[in-house]
Amino acid sequence: MSTNINASLNSILPAWTAGDRLDSWKEIATYLRREVCTVQLWEKKEGLPVHRHFHQQLGSVYAFRSEVDRWRREVSRHRSSLNEPESATASTGERIVIRVLPLKNLRSDAAWDELCKMVAAKTAVELERLNPERLAVLMQEPASAEEPASTTVSESEAGYALRWTAEQDGAALKISAELVCVPTKKAEWSHIYRADRKDWDTAPQQIAQQISQCLWLKMVYRPRNVAPERRRQEMKAREAYLKGRYFWEQRNEEGLKKAVQFFKTAIHEDPGFALPYSGLADSLTLLSFYEILPASQIMPAARKAAVRAVELNPDLAEAHASLADVMLHFDRDWQGAEHEYRRTIQCNPSYALGYHWYSNLLAARGQHDAAHIAIMNALEIDPVSIITLVWAGVTSYLARQFDEAIRHYRSALELAPDFVWAHMYLAQALEQKGDLKDALKEFETAIRLARGNHCIMAMKAHTHALAGDNIVAREMLRDLKTVTSAGCLPSYDIAATYAALGEPNRMIAWLNRACHERNMKLFTLPQDPRFDSFRRRDDFKEVVAQIGLARM
Repeated sequence: MSTNINASLNSILPAWTAGDRLDSWKEIATYLRREVCTVQLWEKKEGLPVHRHFHQQLGSVYAFRSEVDRWRREVSRHRSSLNEPESATASTGERIVIRVLPLKNLRSDAAWDELCKMVAAKTAVELERLNPERLAVLMQEPASAEEPASTTVSESEAGYALRWTAEQDGAALKISAELVCVPTKKAEWSHIYRADRKDWDTAPQQIAQQISQCLWLKMVYRPRNVAPERRRQEMKAREAYLKGRYFWEQRNEEGLKKAVQFFKTAIHEDPGFALPYSGLADSLTLLSFYEILPASQIMPAARKAAVRAVELNPDLAEAHASLADVMLHFDRDWQGAEHEYRRTIQCNPSYALGYHWYSNLLAARGQHDAAHIAIMNALEIDPVSIITLVWAGVTSYLARQFDEAIRHYRSALELAPDFVWAHMYLAQALEQKGDLKDALKEFETAIRLARGNHCIMAMKAHTHALAGDNIVAREMLRDLKTVTSAGCLPSYDIAATYAALGEPNRMIAWLNRACHERNMKLFTLPQDPRFDSFRRRDDFKEVVAQIGLARM
């Protein structure tokens, strides 16, 4: 009898098994791929089914996946009936409020107080500039400095607080900052910044930019599934586009040229389909970046394709990312690129490539902490992306974190032992560590896999120069100048080799040539360790000014 009763109950009650249960705000938020603040707002505003234990422990909550899924389906159907976009909650219910608390100076000194006020004011300005539609910045007056952060933001808002202190560190100012999610009191991010006294004229703006970029990346990061373009593509066009992306991912000359043809086929089949234009722009950009074809020959077409993709679908993340990459690498429009990268992330916070490419711009500016956050966001979305692992290494390399860079490159090679660019960049990191013998071995492997890529050969010549093999380095440079087709010389890496050979005039001449040719690797010049010995030279500063960074 008891068995029959249990069977009847099991047929009526929901199948709430242990695997169905989510036992904390964090687990609920992770399941919904949102921040804890957002999920708590959904419970209050939109009826997200969250249960509480009946005991005295505060904040002890749980939910069931089955109930959450049912709620999500009902919300989605309701929005569809109102003809609202799927991302309506993200655009209307998730306006982020950040309370900037006073920057507390732990040293009683009027000059330091003034410096702290400048940093706080400039940080607020930078935060407001980043995304005024979705980000409200509230400055708290110094008189309220002791007020607990949890009481500074309305319970109905998804709120954050920036808490920070400043203190003396020798002759430097040290600022310890952290971003706190107000409802949970959890620190979402923290970092320490230092500014030497000699840099105090520029330090407030630089610190403000770095903090604001880090906070924006932390607050805007909301991975979600975004549907493809909302129009019915012809099957042939969709198939051609997907084949193009498959070959584009291979990141070699043969694959990129095949990708170009498939994207052109997709455009021919459906001229109103935006994604193939983005794919075409990305393929042409990589053909130029890897110095397979001259930038001046193909990048105007890349720009045209990217612009067309944006025109066809202004809300397509891929289109904005393609345009941003053209602006960064070819147009040298750093401000325009920044705007387009951020637009990419706003259109689709789950598009890994948006964070990946944005990290390039941040690293080039020297905003290494923000660059690290961006590339880690990309890896969280796509943890087995070979090229993202490689560029996580490049981001660390430009921050002079060579051991970390090597770790990322080796992780990529575990997944793809024959990936050319992982071997090439691993060799470069080993070189900077002083392991020249292993660096030369990795360059040999990369040259073999790439079938004699000229930029890899130029980078290998740099290692020979560092090792004191000047004759070998010069012979390699001479061979490159002889055999490389006109317009495709790896001018940037040739300049680096002349730097290692101790010939600054030739280095500058080749950097100027790289600028004239619009070499796509020039964006790394402000941070590339290979040029560190020459950064104070006026002619070197002039080259940096040419690429546009000096105007940022």
